[in-house]
Amino acid sequence: MNTTPLVSFRSHIRNLIRKGENIWRRLLRGGAMFFCLWAVSTYFGYSDFLSNNWIIVGVSLVCCFLPMSAGALVLGVYIVLQLLSLAMDIAGTVLLLFALAYIFAGSYQAKHFLHFGGIAALYQVHIPFLAPLWGGLFGGMQEVCTIIAGSTISYYLKLVRDASPQLLSTDEPISSLNILQGMFSNPMFYIFLTAMITMFVIISFVRNLSIPHSWLVAVFVGTLAEFVIMTGGYIFIDGRERIPELAITSLIVLAVGAVLYFIFQDLDYARIERVQFEDDDYYYYVKAVPKIRLAMEDKQVVNITAEEPEQEPEPEQPDEERSTSEE
Repeated sequence: MNTTPLVSFRSHIRNLIRKGENIWRRLLRGGAMFFCLWAVSTYFGYSDFLSNNWIIVGVSLVCCFLPMSAGALVLGVYIVLQLLSLAMDIAGTVLLLFALAYIFAGSYQAKHFLHFGGIAALYQVHIPFLAPLWGGLFGGMQEVCTIIAGSTISYYLKLVRDASPQLLSTDEPISSLNILQGMFSNPMFYIFLTAMITMFVIISFVRNLSIPHSWLVAVFVGTLAEFVIMTGGYIFIDGRERIPELAITSLIVLAVGAVLYFIFQDLDYARIERVQFEDDDYYYYVKAVPKIRLAMEDKQVVNITAEEPEQEPEPEQPDEERSTSEE
C-alpha cells in the first residue's frame, strides 16, 4: 500500500499547525470549552441566563486566552451555578465534590483538571471513554486521579439529571444525600468507574512498551477492555438493550484513537535498527526506530548563461599562394 499521499497530507497539516501554533492552541482550548459548556447547558440548563448561547460563546472566547486549568475551574463554577437554579443542596454537594477532586488530583500532581467537568459533558453525549483515551495517550500515570474524580462527578450528575423531575416537584422531595447514597449503592457506578480506570491504565502502560505500533495496540486493547467490562455490567445488571449503543461509542473511540495515532506518531517500524556499543563499565544496546519522512526530490538545477559564439578558424592558404603573397 502506497502511504506517501497520507504522509504528505499529514506533513501539510503539521506545517500548518506549526506556523500558527499559539493560535491553534487557543482555538483548541476555546473549542473544548464551548463543547463542555454547550453539553452542560443542554442537559443541565436550569438557568435560562447561563444557557444563553451568547453567554456560552463569550465564556468560550475568554477561555481561549486562559490556561486549560483555569478553563477547568470556569467549567466547574458554571456547573455549580446551573445547579443552583435546581436545588441549593445539589449545588453544594457538587461544589464539595469539585473541591475534593482538586485536592485529590493536586496531591498527586495531575494536570488534566478539565476531566472533572469534561467527563460529565462527554457522559451526556454518551462518549465518556474519550477521556481515558486522551489521558492515557498524552498524560502520565498520575492522571488516573483526574479520571477517578471526573468519573465520580459525572455519574453523580447523571443521577441528578435522572432525578430532576422529583427535585423540581414539591410532592416527592429528594435530597442530594439520597442521590449520593443511591450512587454508592449502585453496582453500575463501580462497573463504570472500573471500566474508565482500566482503560486509562492499559492505554498509559501499553503505549510506552517497546513494540511496533504501541499507540494503536494501546487504543485497541484499552477500548476492548472497556467494552468487555461495560458489556458484562449491562448483561447482568443494567439491561442488554444498551449494548448496541456501547458498541457504536467504542467504535468512535477507536476511530479517534486511530486519527490521533496518524497525526502524532510517525515511526517507521520497517527500518528498525539495533546498535551495540560499550565503554569501560557497561554494554549499551540501543533500538532506534526512524521516523517516517518523505523522500526528498532530486532536483537538478541547470544554470543557463549567455556565451559568446566561437570564431571559426581562418582556412590555411596553400604553400604556392603563401610564397606569392610574400614576394
